[in-house]
Amino acid sequence: DTEFVRKVFQRCAGASHSTMDKLWLGYEQFEKSQGNPAMAAKYMSEHMPRYVRGKAAYKELSQLGNNMDFYAVAVPITPKTQLEQKKLFDQWRAVLRFERTNPLQLEGEELTARVALVYQQASLACGFAPDLWYDFSAWLDLGGKQEEATEVLRKAVQRFLPKDLTLRLLLAQRYELGQSPLPTGQLEAADEAYRKLMEDMPKPCPLALINFLGYVRRQRGANDFR
Repeated sequence: DTEFVRKVFQRCAGASHSTMDKLWLGYEQFEKSQGNPAMAAKYMSEHMPRYVRGKAAYKELSQLGNNMDFYAVAVPITPKTQLEQKKLFDQWRAVLRFERTNPLQLEGEELTARVALVYQQASLACGFAPDLWYDFSAWLDLGGKQEEATEVLRKAVQRFLPKDLTLRLLLAQRYELGQSPLPTGQLEAADEAYRKLMEDMPKPCPLALINFLGYVRRQRGANDFR
């Protein structure tokens, strides 16, 4: 119906894409075709700022993405791939920094979802960059998405970086967040995360051992610690 079409136009007019001008022209024609010039002028005036922001954001994103390989696939970082992977990650990080400034002036939930989508896109090309996953989980935490943040770290260590000690420790420690004492299911998940951490890390690994013993003391008590 008319109201549905209007909302779609208005939502698209506040986005950031290559067809902004054509879409705005189409929206203007749609409103004028409703036979109420005053109402059409009111709607156009209300949404013009969003359209202007969307155009400006698209221009900046186009510059940031210039010469970026959007079809790149994540590969392990080795001496041979290090320079290219660093260049690609720096490009994506610049895009992410810009998106996090909220150039479209989105509301909280919408902003969190938009930036999370950009992180997901970046992970396709930079999945072996530990900082990407740390930043992604921190962003979700900032938006109140704790479970999603934990899942991001789990995906990182399962699919890309199983030997990254920092990410493994962050993931294990997340199971300790929340109420105390921990519910049985959460405690079992923490036990499993720390057990696998100790199994997977090269031996000896003092930092892994120190964190594991600290976990045992916190959650199991002094007797188990000994």
